Amino acid sequence: ATPSGQVMCWGERDDYSSGTGDRYESYTLTYAANIDDAIDVAVGYHSSCALRSTGRVECWGLVLGQVVADSQNKVQYPSPVIGIDLVTSVDAGYLTTCALRTDATVWCWGRNAAGYDQTSISGIHQVPAIGPTVAMAIERFNSCFLLATGQVSCWGSWLDQIHPDGRSQPVPIPGMQHAVAITAGKSHFCAILTDGT
Repeated sequence: ATPSGQVMCWGERDDYSSGTGDRYESYTLTYAANIDDAIDVAVGYHSSCALRSTGRVECWGLVLGQVVADSQNKVQYPSPVIGIDLVTSVDAGYLTTCALRTDATVWCWGRNAAGYDQTSISGIHQVPAIGPTVAMAIERFNSCFLLATGQVSCWGSWLDQIHPDGRSQPVPIPGMQHAVAITAGKSHFCAILTDGT
C-alpha cells in the first residue's frame, strides 16, 4: 500500500489478481481499482486482499468463499468480504485468508479455513482453541498464530505429527513460548524470540 492508501500491483495477473480487471502479465505498476484507504495488504495464490481504514477487507482474484465471484470463484475488482469487520490485519496463504479482529480473535475463509480436514470453501470460521492473538502467518496448507502470551500455535497438514489434533485445531509448538514475530514460507515457518534468536 502507498502512503495515500492505494494498492499497487505488478507481475502475473492470472485470475485478475491485480485488481484492475485484466488477466495479462505485466510488470508495470498498476493500482487496484477503487482502493484509496488501505492500511494492510495480503497476497495469496492468484489473489490479493486489502484491509481498509474502516476495518473491512476487500479481496480480488481467485477468492474462495465470502466474496461475490463468478462461477470459477474469480473476482475482477476489489470486492467486500462478507461477514467480517473490525479487522486489524489480514494474511493470505495458498487458498486461505485470515483476518485478525480488534477483539484479538482470528477468522478465516477459503479452503481449509476450518482445519486441514475441512475442505469446504463456504462460510467464515473463527479459529478455535487459541487465546488472544497478535499476529498470523499463513502458508500453503498450514496456519500459525502468535498469541499475546508469546506462544505460537499452529494447525494444518503436518501438525498431527506434533499433536493428534493438529489437523483440526491449533496446537502449541514446542519451544515457541516467547515469540514476538512469526512469518511463513511455502511449507515452513520462522519466529523471532524475545532474546533475539
